[in-house]
Amino acid sequence: MPFQYIGFQRLPPSSLSPSQSLQVAPLIANDLRDEVFLPEDGEDGVELKLAWVMEKHDAAQGREGFVVVKTEQSVQWIGPDSAYRKVDIACPSVKELKKAVQSATLKDAALRLAMWVEVIEPPPKSHKRAKKSPQETNAGQDVSSCLLIRPTEAVRRSQAGETVFLPVLTPPIKTTGPGSASLSMSPAKLTHVSRLWAYDSNEDEGQGCFAAIEIEEEIGFELDKHIWDASIPLLSLLMAPPDSKSSSSVDSDASIIPHGPSRVIVELGAGTGMLSIGLAHSSTPFSRLFASDLAPALELIESNKARNGLTGHGPEVIELDWFAEQLPASLCEALEGEDSKSSRSRPPLLVLAAKGFHGNPFKEAPSC
Repeated sequence: MPFQYIGFQRLPPSSLSPSQSLQVAPLIANDLRDEVFLPEDGEDGVELKLAWVMEKHDAAQGREGFVVVKTEQSVQWIGPDSAYRKVDIACPSVKELKKAVQSATLKDAALRLAMWVEVIEPPPKSHKRAKKSPQETNAGQDVSSCLLIRPTEAVRRSQAGETVFLPVLTPPIKTTGPGSASLSMSPAKLTHVSRLWAYDSNEDEGQGCFAAIEIEEEIGFELDKHIWDASIPLLSLLMAPPDSKSSSSVDSDASIIPHGPSRVIVELGAGTGMLSIGLAHSSTPFSRLFASDLAPALELIESNKARNGLTGHGPEVIELDWFAEQLPASLCEALEGEDSKSSRSRPPLLVLAAKGFHGNPFKEAPSC
C-alpha cells in the first residue's frame, strides 16, 4: 500500500493567544492528495494523536527532539467522512507554556502542533483477549520517535505490505497576548506543513542522536510542492551510510551510480528539494550538486535549504525547463569540467528524478 500522508485541510492560524480555542481539520491522503485513506475491511480505523510540542535544542549538539507541551483529544479516522471533520482544540495556557520553557532547553520556545497515528486494534474475538488501550501522551514527554520518519524503515514496512503513516508538524506558531511577552516565538504564515526525515547512521528505533532534515511542503493540490512516494525509497538509498547501501532494503544496482568526488549530481523536478538536501547531509561525495525545477518551485527549495542550515552552500538551486533550448550556464560549466574541449575531462553525471513523467523529458533535451 502506498505511503499515507498525515496533514491538514484546515491549519491553525499563524498566531494564537494562550488558551485560545480553535478548530483544525485533519487529513490522511496519498501523495497526490486526491484519495483519502480508507481502512481495509475489518479494520476499525486509526487513532490520530494531536499534541502541542516544542523543540529541545542544545547549543553544542543542536536539535535534540520534541517534547509535549499539551495533548489534545485523539481523533479516530474511519474513512473519507473523517476528512471533513472539524476538531476543537485550544492553545496551551500561559502556565503550560511557561512550564514547558522552564523544564527543558527549548529552541526559541517555538510552539507547534504535531500529529501522528496510532493504529487501533480490532475488537477482541473472545473475552480472553483484551483490547489494548492507546498509549497515553503526557506533558513533558519526548515524542521525537513519533515524529521522526526513518526512510529505510518506512520502505521496508511498505514493501512488507504495511500501511505507513507519515507524521506531520505545523510551522512555529506565535503566541500573543498577556503573559506571552517572555516567549520568543517567530511568526509563520501557515500555508505549509513539515516532516522530519532521519539521516543518522543508526536506523534502529530509539538509538542514535536526533539527526534529521526538516522538509516543508505546501498544503493543497500543487503537486510540484509536495513530497512524492517515489522520493522516499530514493532518499533511503542516498542517505544510507556507505557500509549499508549494499544491503539496503531498496533494490539497487550500484554500478549505475558514478563514483568519485568529482561527480556532478542534478535533481530534476526537485519540488521541495528533499533529495538534494538529503544528499548534502549524507556522506555521498560530489563536486557540484544542483536542485532544479521551474521558477514557481524555487522559493520553496531555497526555504528548505535555509531551514536545514544550508544557506550559502549545499545544493545550487537553478531553474531548468526541459523544453528550453539551452541549459543554465552554471550547469554547463559543471558538466564540461576543467577542459571543455575534451570529453575525457568531463565529470561523471548522476541525474535524480523521483516523479512520474508524461512522455520522455529527455527526448529533446537542452544542451550547453
